[in-house]
Amino acid sequence: MHYIGIDMSKNSFNFCVIDETEKIIKQGSFPVSKDGFANFLKLISSFDNPLVLVESSSRYHLPLVYSLVSNNFPVYVVNPKAVHKFINFKSPNNPSKSDSKDAFFIALFTKYESNNLKPYSPSDSLKLIARKIDSISKDIAKTKTQINQHIDVLFPELSKRVNIFSKAILNLLLYYPSAFDISNANVNEINKFLYTPIGRKVSISADELILLAKNSVGVNNVALKVSLKADIERLFFLENQLKELESVFTDMMKDFFCDDIEIVSSIAGISERLACRFIAEIEDISRFENAKKLISYAGTDPVVKQSGKWKVRMSISKQGNPFLRNILYQMATGVVMWNEIFREYYRRKYQQFKSRKKAMIAVVNKLVRVIFAMLSNRQFFNHPSLISNT
Repeated sequence: MHYIGIDMSKNSFNFCVIDETEKIIKQGSFPVSKDGFANFLKLISSFDNPLVLVESSSRYHLPLVYSLVSNNFPVYVVNPKAVHKFINFKSPNNPSKSDSKDAFFIALFTKYESNNLKPYSPSDSLKLIARKIDSISKDIAKTKTQINQHIDVLFPELSKRVNIFSKAILNLLLYYPSAFDISNANVNEINKFLYTPIGRKVSISADELILLAKNSVGVNNVALKVSLKADIERLFFLENQLKELESVFTDMMKDFFCDDIEIVSSIAGISERLACRFIAEIEDISRFENAKKLISYAGTDPVVKQSGKWKVRMSISKQGNPFLRNILYQMATGVVMWNEIFREYYRRKYQQFKSRKKAMIAVVNKLVRVIFAMLSNRQFFNHPSLISNT
């Protein structure tokens, strides 16, 4: 068995090959290029049972990882923090650092930790799409806040009467971005936006809207109107991007995790979209020894701090995966709303803690335990047994 550690950078990568005795067999570097990859593949092909571990470095490591996977080499990708902890343990009194030394310690890490790591697979790239979906969702929320702020100045009465984020109202504001513009508009022109063949009917008539605009205290500020229109166009663009990404993401997730998605989404209140996001973050339930380990990975485990006679109970550790934690909160919100079993559990915890936040955290952890049992036992939601046994 040979263990190969790789330290990546943008333009090149250092490697180190060691054997079972931890003796360095070969080390060096190659450029990040087609020839560099080909020469590296040729080199490691000469070793018996090579195990390759690449330290994750932004996105720079992915081309090499894909090249190795496509040539059927077992590859592991590890967080740099894990390697740094290992280095500090193995060499606490030698703080010197170099790319070749890092590659050696990564190879050493491979020897000792490969049994605890999951080989990289093409499905791991699904996290990239999941992260982009999360980023766009945050951009949408931020853009909506900006739109709301503009309307509060240009036409503050509007949000009290209608849903300002309906397609009809947003399209109207693209052409008539202030109360002043709407008050001077023709009724027939306003009707063209309010009465659309698709979507929900707007809960205000053109006459009522024009009257509301004429009595508005909104200002007619050109800069704000231009900014509002730009933000509305940005919102439409982001929403289209999100819809397209979620469609591609869901289809790809089903190719790899169809059964897992069906199991998780069998819980009333958890959509297929959220089930996909959840599975993308945990990848494989067998990675976790028990539900407690999964709760810790999410960072929703309770933390207690004690000092002398005083004991302060923190809500959650927040030391785990922040993306998974956010997804779990969305899932918990859904099951409390749509699932009677979880809704009743939330009520009991609220009565116990007298805190909505703590009650929701309890629901999150209960939900994790239930999902862990479902995925481990390959069963759909059977609320009486699953709730009582978790």
